[in-house]
Amino acid sequence: MKVLRLTLFLLICIFAFACARKSKGSLYDEALKQLPITLGKAMTEYMETVGEPTITDLQVIIDCDSLCILQCKASAPDASGKLRGDTVRYFFVRDNMMSAFYGRPLYFDNVTGGQYLDKAGIKEFVKEHEQNSTERYTYYLGICAPVESF
Repeated sequence: MKVLRLTLFLLICIFAFACARKSKGSLYDEALKQLPITLGKAMTEYMETVGEPTITDLQVIIDCDSLCILQCKASAPDASGKLRGDTVRYFFVRDNMMSAFYGRPLYFDNVTGGQYLDKAGIKEFVKEHEQNSTERYTYYLGICAPVESF
């Protein structure tokens, strides 16, 4: 019973301190390495593009030690040469529990389309995230798939 309580307490602590915007040890650099790989696969699968995607207007929405959310505009040609593109949100998450268990960082990511947020939209998004950071962290972790390249 004590082990269960201790484990539950540790889980709550990890989730409670899971994210502080722009904190030391942010995930931005790791997310930038993985973004073109995941984005290229998603665009090939869902938009039938070929070749590497072009990423423009990259903006950081959230960047901390366990969650990095980026937005950008991405485009790539399809087989006929027509340029296909969309606004993209990229979620890059460090699974704190599994990372602690395995003794090395384990990352998950996902790419979705979405409305491009201006500065006011980003500010509102961050405000909503901070109000429910534990639930949102859990949600983002749940919608992401393991990153195979790490």
